[in-house]
Amino acid sequence: MMMARAKTSSSGFGPHSAPSGASPLPPEGASGSGKPPSRTPLWKRIFQSVLSLAGAFLAPKTDKSLDCATKGLDNMFKESDEAKGKPMIIYPKPDVPIASAQEPIQSIYLFPVMQTWDDYRELFHSDPPPPDPNFRAKYWLDPAYANLEEDDGEEVSYTVAAYDPKTGAYKTDANGNPVVTTLTISRWLAGRVNMPRGLTNEFQPTATISRFKPLPVPIRQLHPDEYLAMSGGLLPQPVVINRRKITVTAKDIAAKIRALLDELDSKL
Repeated sequence: MMMARAKTSSSGFGPHSAPSGASPLPPEGASGSGKPPSRTPLWKRIFQSVLSLAGAFLAPKTDKSLDCATKGLDNMFKESDEAKGKPMIIYPKPDVPIASAQEPIQSIYLFPVMQTWDDYRELFHSDPPPPDPNFRAKYWLDPAYANLEEDDGEEVSYTVAAYDPKTGAYKTDANGNPVVTTLTISRWLAGRVNMPRGLTNEFQPTATISRFKPLPVPIRQLHPDEYLAMSGGLLPQPVVINRRKITVTAKDIAAKIRALLDELDSKL
């Protein structure tokens, strides 16, 4: 009988330049009301200049950038169409720190993850076992236990990112970071999948099996410079961050300067 239990452990802006031919500051002595013009403090003008330079650096220079983005979208949809019907297997990567500043949690999966029966056939040259609607969907298997023909009563534990099986949403701690949990299951269950036949769920919505709420995939141990965080967007997902790869961009610098400018302005 398939049984699984989880033990949880805590674990920009554009340039503000004046129109062509206009001066960003009123000329000396010019005043429509006859009153002396108010001069912007020197420190503020310096910061405004820095902000404008940063904004100009970040702003698109020509329509070529938009054209490149459009072509990128076209290529993305083209690749998506070409991928239809082909295996969609997520293969585990070498156990080394991630190469970029941020990568999806799939980059630290321990085992291959399959999406369809065709994926399973691609890996094992046979059909997967018939899906059992009374248990949660499972799209990965541990090859070490794939040859077990029956449950021997032994269990095995894995590290996973926890999520609510009722909603499919990942759990987060008080700081908004993913909660890491220990998943303990039978070795027999670890060595097999429980996959619906198609990309859509052919079972009743009340069935335990659900493509959108599968058993979580085990992840490798994080390296010292790595940590988990949540991505933004409507459907936040866990991501892996490499501290050594994080770089400060011109946008970050401009944002900090703007915050400093606002703080100084509020005190004067």
